[in-house]
Amino acid sequence: MLSEVSKHFISKVLKDRNLSIDIFILLQNHSRPFLEALIKNEDKDVRKVAVELITTLNYTESLPHIIDLLEDKDENVLYSTIEAMGKLATYSEVYLLFELYNKYPQFQNIIVGAISEIGGENTEDFIFEIFLKTEDVFSKMSLIQALAKVGESEQVLFKFVEEIQVAEEELRPIYLKGIYQIANRMNLDFELTDELRSIIYQSLLQNDEEYLLVALNLLCKHIILDDVSYFQNKFLIKNDELRNKLIVCLCEIEDKDVYLKLFDAIIDNIIELYSFEYFILEILTKIKMFEINDDIILFNNNLENLIRFLKSNNKIDSELGLNIIKKEFEPQTKELLGKISKENN
Repeated sequence: MLSEVSKHFISKVLKDRNLSIDIFILLQNHSRPFLEALIKNEDKDVRKVAVELITTLNYTESLPHIIDLLEDKDENVLYSTIEAMGKLATYSEVYLLFELYNKYPQFQNIIVGAISEIGGENTEDFIFEIFLKTEDVFSKMSLIQALAKVGESEQVLFKFVEEIQVAEEELRPIYLKGIYQIANRMNLDFELTDELRSIIYQSLLQNDEEYLLVALNLLCKHIILDDVSYFQNKFLIKNDELRNKLIVCLCEIEDKDVYLKLFDAIIDNIIELYSFEYFILEILTKIKMFEINDDIILFNNNLENLIRFLKSNNKIDSELGLNIIKKEFEPQTKELLGKISKENN
């Protein structure tokens, strides 16, 4: 049966070829020996599609046959083969891509991408050395993204921090993501320079969820008073994942004035979130720790919403939360609790 499928695979009729691809995918590992034979076919299009299908089906056992195609004379086949290496190769084969880098200048960006997918010893040094010599913006973009995946040294991290301050505008968000990924991988917490903080502000004004989340993650443990106004982005406060991150940031703040300002800025936008229940006691404990009392107009403005949330939801910690409020924020809670209880009845 699969021999017949292979015949359709090499057919010039697109409908037949697409049908054979569907069958190979359906039959999974039974297809592997037939696809390995097809990547040796004299038709370059057949070789290319066979390589792509082997990659899609994640046939790591086929890697020796893929490696043979690194010498293929057709550029399209070679391109697909390099991509396949990035998905299927292991640390022990990554050196083959190192060797290809200077041999095929037209494929250097895809080679770097494949190397970063594989990772392993020497990959960071190899890519970083190229990065230091590269001026072309498009190539630099690929190199930054690759180093973000494999970088785990202060040398790369602080070079990114240095470069982002003078980089082209289109590269700055990519640098910022790289800084976060490398610092996170190294479990390294470092102080934000004024220049880096200014670039983070720019990201907080964008409507790109990915870069907003990166900016929040970088800023979260280092929020100062000047930062808070940048948390008013309408996209930020309408996106649940980003609002959840805002709650985490709120709970990590150790400065009372910063806490109060951010609390006031975001509480109306996070109080209805499902995740809010998991953080309510942390928030209340922080309020208690900062000794916020009934003279704080800020908290008076939001206390009714906080109590209403706890009373209107059947939460395990609701009573404990209400008890903390009653104990810490008398006398104004008595009137509010009475009012809300009547509404609920």
